[in-house]
Amino acid sequence: GRGCAQANVFLLAGTETTANTLAFSIYYLCEHPGALARLLAELDAHGHDTPVASDDPLPYTDAVISEVMRVMPTAAAVSRDMDAAGATVRFM
Repeated sequence: GRGCAQANVFLLAGTETTANTLAFSIYYLCEHPGALARLLAELDAHGHDTPVASDDPLPYTDAVISEVMRVMPTAAAVSRDMDAAGATVRFM
């Protein structure tokens, strides 16, 4: 029904924005080798076999992702208009 359709939209929208953020991150890191080296150093210091927990911050990694999302927002503004027939999604 309608709930399944909305769940599919949220699932697809979430994976697309995550994939785009990851792709833009890789692109910008390749364009800025110093930032890439610093990011890799932070990840290496964390350890390859150590799971990342919410209480174990990676500040530079977080900063890189936040900056990529600021420069290239994958969902800058989405407006949803509802009418009697259903929903229309507009991108602004």
